[in-house]
Amino acid sequence: MTYLKLYLIALIAIVLHPAAGIGQQQHSLKIHTDYPSLSKARTLHQLVYISSDFSFKGMLQLRSVKYNSGNDSIVVLTIKNQKVQVHSGLSKFKVKYEDDDTNATFSVPYLEILKRTGGIAPGLYRTTVTITDAVTHKEYTAVFLQEADSILGAGSGLRSDVNKKLTPASGPFASLKKRAEKVKAYGSGNAIRNAKKKLKDVSANRGLTHVQYEKRGKAYIDFYYENWFAGRYEVSDKKPLSNQLLGQQDIAAATNMNKLAGNELNSPSLFSQFKAFKKQKDDNKEIEGETAMTTNVASNPDPGSGIDNNYFEVRGMVEIPISGLPFELEGMYTSQDARRSVKSSYFRVHYDVSKVKDELQQFIGAYNQKYAETKSKGVGMQQVYQKMISSMEGQKTKLTNELKKESSLEDGKSLTTIGAGDIVDTAALKQQAISTVDSNNKAGKLADDASEKKAKALKKKEQLEKKYKELEALDKKIEKYKALLEQNKNNNYFDSAVAYSKIRTQDYNSPASYKQLVKKSSDILPDGAAKKFVSGLTNVDAGMFSKYSSKYTMSGQMMKGLDLGYDLGFCEVGGTVGKTEYVGRDGTPDKYTCYSGRAIFNFLETQKIGFIYYGYTIDKTAFAGDGFFKNVNIATPTFSNPVHILSVNYGGTASKYVTIEAEGAMSIKKYMPVEGRSSTTYGKDNMAWHISSDGNIPNTSVSLLGSYDKTGKQFENSTLPLSRTGTEQYKLAGKTDLFHSFVSVGIEYNYLLQSSFSGTASNTKWGFDIKTHSKRYPTVSISYKPFATFRSYSDTLNIPQRPLLGAVWTSKASYQLKENGRIWRFNLLYNKCITVLDTTAYGNTLMQLMCMYTKKQVSVAAIAGYTSQTGGNTTTAIVTAPDRMSFLSFTESYTISKQYSITGSQDIGHAKFGMCKYGLSVGVMCSFKKSPITARMNLRYSDYKLNEVEQWKQLYSGNMEVAYRFKAKKKGNNFK
Repeated sequence: MTYLKLYLIALIAIVLHPAAGIGQQQHSLKIHTDYPSLSKARTLHQLVYISSDFSFKGMLQLRSVKYNSGNDSIVVLTIKNQKVQVHSGLSKFKVKYEDDDTNATFSVPYLEILKRTGGIAPGLYRTTVTITDAVTHKEYTAVFLQEADSILGAGSGLRSDVNKKLTPASGPFASLKKRAEKVKAYGSGNAIRNAKKKLKDVSANRGLTHVQYEKRGKAYIDFYYENWFAGRYEVSDKKPLSNQLLGQQDIAAATNMNKLAGNELNSPSLFSQFKAFKKQKDDNKEIEGETAMTTNVASNPDPGSGIDNNYFEVRGMVEIPISGLPFELEGMYTSQDARRSVKSSYFRVHYDVSKVKDELQQFIGAYNQKYAETKSKGVGMQQVYQKMISSMEGQKTKLTNELKKESSLEDGKSLTTIGAGDIVDTAALKQQAISTVDSNNKAGKLADDASEKKAKALKKKEQLEKKYKELEALDKKIEKYKALLEQNKNNNYFDSAVAYSKIRTQDYNSPASYKQLVKKSSDILPDGAAKKFVSGLTNVDAGMFSKYSSKYTMSGQMMKGLDLGYDLGFCEVGGTVGKTEYVGRDGTPDKYTCYSGRAIFNFLETQKIGFIYYGYTIDKTAFAGDGFFKNVNIATPTFSNPVHILSVNYGGTASKYVTIEAEGAMSIKKYMPVEGRSSTTYGKDNMAWHISSDGNIPNTSVSLLGSYDKTGKQFENSTLPLSRTGTEQYKLAGKTDLFHSFVSVGIEYNYLLQSSFSGTASNTKWGFDIKTHSKRYPTVSISYKPFATFRSYSDTLNIPQRPLLGAVWTSKASYQLKENGRIWRFNLLYNKCITVLDTTAYGNTLMQLMCMYTKKQVSVAAIAGYTSQTGGNTTTAIVTAPDRMSFLSFTESYTISKQYSITGSQDIGHAKFGMCKYGLSVGVMCSFKKSPITARMNLRYSDYKLNEVEQWKQLYSGNMEVAYRFKAKKKGNNFK
């Protein structure tokens, strides 16, 4: 709902239980209500809050009157005889205005304006809420005077529509910022005058009419529904329209909720403002997406590649808000899949609760921050206004005494009876003139004296009446500010009781689930948000996606299928079903059918325990040929009895400095009958364990990490990306900052032990990393990381090699210079990887220096380097580049305008046998000015040879991509 600034909310009276007889208890009761809003069915409803220290049954009455100019008024809302049960503490009631309810009436134009603008029709309102105790018949009444501002708020959907029409068209995907930058500096009035047809479309779309005019340096658009004033759009004609539009966009952003919410003396409750802002934002969410097509052509495949480079790809992504949740639909198709068994094309539907949870936590944080600010500000306002009221009461006393003294009023006589007779006895003067007119012949003189005295008396009466009006105005001011102070206190009370008391402990690190956060913050969210079924969804994935459940079950492998998660409140449950595959040694995919179920319990705020069942079956295609299990004399699971894995996971904190994660898993499988062996095995050799802990040493910059992993000899999960069966690993690591965080140093220790059928073997590895942090000096980093991978039993039996061991050295240095708009960037890289497989060692080395220069639209980069390969790998004969090659490349780019840019590059290579490659490329990009289309095209020519005996080979290639971005309003945003 559009936020309409309320500059006067005066609480006229809150009538509590009358004073009871002596010895009877005095009760306390507070009432609060705000403007009505629209339900999902677009009907009116209004929330009434009651804070009471006793319980009772009663009847609720509500009446709201809108005052027009003069004494004209109209009743816009009434509720009669709604039964309520008031509880001790805080009670909330929803007052509904429906067509078929004879006890509820509403003004149709009032409702239609709310539908079409998102806000209450501007004007003065008097709302009376009465609660009658059904037993004692005592009445508790609260009367509210409210005024809805005529200016459309910065976050108004109607204002947003007008803003879009006033800015130049730059495609539906262009941001308001980019479009507003094109508005001329002083074009506000001109923009409105030139957009008559577009503004007419805005009004017609929302079922409104409008009037445009300019007055006193401002441009106005007044909107009407029938003969009711619906709201006003206003901009200054003397300020740049672009600045005004961007300012409104910034204020309306979700992260600037504090800018939208008011906390002045006459502002409404914070929780009602936040509720309205959130609903408005959700209602204005749009469907966004992008689709693109890429075509690639080439004369030959790339070196070392057997894939045809003549293909096309189509991809698309759409984000659709469903019940306020962002669902993403994404897909890609490549024509290369027609010629290969392992496909790359995919389609997926994705929803992740973490994104909306982060947004909700920011929303809650904004409310808590604004509440603290409002509470602090309220103390100061109370002091200021109390002082002002005391000053005005002193003036009132002084004026009252002056009036009584000057008018000679008797004690107890009202000031409203002041007349000329209170100042001089004109009647006695008149009688005296009549009785003496003949005897003394002084009638004329007496009459003149009487007239003169009467004139003086009337003049004095006018002066006194003027003072009396001053007194009356002063009295009204005192009552107004007293009422505003009381209303402000009432708002602060309900802001705390309704919302803050429930969410004050929630922060960005809160372990609470999204559903729990929605429930706790329901009073600052749109009505019904906490009751939506979808609010319990924790994730939705369908199509092709990667899934991580735990280290020993589903550990990030890519699969095709369906995964759903839901928060039941006491635990989170989920299930997965689908297929996963890996490329086998013969190039064909090894496929598995997988299914899983999980339940995760948060038994303490910072402790979590999960139970996972995971099962899989090997597809029959894995055994289609003899090569896969050739000479492998081991038992395999039967197809009718898949491998079962049971896992228990734990995650929690031991203190504010230490976190712990642990998992225990067991695999259970039924074997094909083998003589002398049970068909089903389980025990310690079928188990896998993991425990890790990390934390900080208090009052230091030292962080520590330790982990222990053990996988039994017979634990099996063939769907894992890497099997560590029969291994045991210890890991210790530490990191700290030195010299005021100028240098960070880390060290790591790894111990691995592998047990096989014939024996055991172990290795020990140390690693370290050092990095500097500075804006003034070059940033330098050096690291050494060892690694080890182990093959599965079937691989070990097929290939008589031992574990794959290795290490990676990496060194980097970077520096940046800025001067007069010019930027120089320097980067030096050294990388060396060594791998040992049994007695064979192989690896590669890369040294590279990069220099980049940037100034405005121009960017130039030069890269020089050296690469080499050492040793040999008996498992592959693919060569993609010559050994011991030096290379040099240049890349240039130039931005012609906001729509066009070009790029180019040249590269050469030199091996020990001489020149080995050279090439060049050129590219252009175009973003169309009036269409949401971006086009890119690249052309490349290269000539290369991989060794001394080969002939030179030419490669011509090119690709072109056309992307289209779009936005569309959700269905149901038609306001007619």
